[in-house]
This record gives sequence, C-alpha cells and structure tokens, in this order.
Amino acid sequence: MASALRLLEVKGLSRHFGGIRAMDNMELRVEQGEIVGIIGPNGAGKSTFFSVVSGHQKATAGRVVFGGIDVTSWRPHRIARRGLIRGFQANVLFREHTVLWNVLVGCQIPVGFTLLGTLFNVTSTLAKQKQALEQAYEILDFVKMAEFSEQRASVLSYGHQRILSLAISLAARPRLLLLDEPTTGMDADQLETMLNLITKVRDSGVTILLVEHNMRAIFKLCDRIAVMRAGTKLADGTPAEIKSNQEVIGAYLGGGAVDA
Repeated sequence: MASALRLLEVKGLSRHFGGIRAMDNMELRVEQGEIVGIIGPNGAGKSTFFSVVSGHQKATAGRVVFGGIDVTSWRPHRIARRGLIRGFQANVLFREHTVLWNVLVGCQIPVGFTLLGTLFNVTSTLAKQKQALEQAYEILDFVKMAEFSEQRASVLSYGHQRILSLAISLAARPRLLLLDEPTTGMDADQLETMLNLITKVRDSGVTILLVEHNMRAIFKLCDRIAVMRAGTKLADGTPAEIKSNQEVIGAYLGGGAVDA
C-alpha cells in the first residue's frame, strides 16, 4: 500500500512513437512536501515524462497515480483541476497584457472564473472576479512583483518574466507543480532569486518536481534526484547518493557536470 504522504507515483510509464521509445518503463515517486529533480542528457525523455504525467501526451503503457487516484487517461485540464500543474520552459505570457491580467488568467482554474463570464453582469460572475483579483494580488505579493502589476509583461526584465510565469502557475493553486528548467538563461543574481522563490513555494505547501540543467540549482534545491537515460530511470536518490553513484559518475559526472 502506498504511503499516506505519497502525492505522485509513476509505475512502468512508457511513451512510444512507432518504433521510438521516448520513455520506457519509467518509475518515480514524489512525497508531499518534497522538491524532486530530474536530470539527464538531451533526449533522455524528461520532457516526454512531464507531458505524459500532466496529460498532454497519452501513455503507451503504465500508470500515473496522483493523490491516490489513477489519472493516466485523464485530459490535461482535468488533471490540472486536481492540482497537478505544469509550468513550461518558455515564458508563456500574454506579453501585451499587464502582469495582473496574466496572473488572473491562471486564476481561472481554482475559482471557476472565465473571461467569457465578464460579458454577463451577474452576481456569481462578479463574486468570482473579486475572488480572482484578491488571489492574484496575493500571489504577486508572494513573488514580490506587486509593484509591476500594471506593467505590460513585454517590458519586464527576463528574470521577472520567468517569475511571472511561475506566478501564473501558482494562480492555479497547485498541489504538485512541474517546473521545466525554471532557471534557464538566468544570471547569478536572477538564479539566486529563483532558487529562493522555489524554496519559498515549497515551504508554502506546494510539492515540486522539476527538470533542470543547472547542477548548482539541482543539488542545492532538491531532496531527491532522479537521473534519466534513454527514456528510463538510471538512478534515484538524495543529492549525496547521486554524487557518489558510480553508474551516474561514469555516465555524467565524470566530466564534472551533468547536462540535463
């Protein structure tokens, strides 16, 4: 029987494209309150893993159990409403709209508010709008971007655009947040800010599963790390265990770094 604290369990998960095995028999567990990292070379299957777990691609075989419920065949929006939210590597923003407007878009999932509803001046819609606004401002305060609320997303610095992307994901009230290379392209100061923010998100009660190529970020942030190779899991353990794993050292760490 799975642990009562287990939030995600992936069992024998595979995704094949004809004769190509993009992911094959992948196994992973994520406990509530953890930050778990996934590393591996380009083509290891990391993005495919995220896509299948979040419902954006269908599994060829295996199961995805989230919160004790088998969600393997669920559509992405249904999985998201359960609290499994995927953030994307690129800054997925409405660039010509304000920071606040972008976060409000993310608020549609938990509060049931839709932009179409603004066409109808009814009490329920107005109440949902008010709830969404309150939530959006709370999130902007949380990520320390309230001062930018009325700025267009397009004029933000690159680092602030990355933080805004995270804020949009938080607006969906995730229980488990999947982050795809959240520190990519950041300078040292921006990197430190993002690492502190991700830790703050975890401390607020959100479990995090992330793909990352920056080894400093991975080993600083993560409670556990899974190493993927050729679509399956090579190793899984604490940062110290991964650093001392001879198979991982031979495959990746012998050159001094792991290319995720």
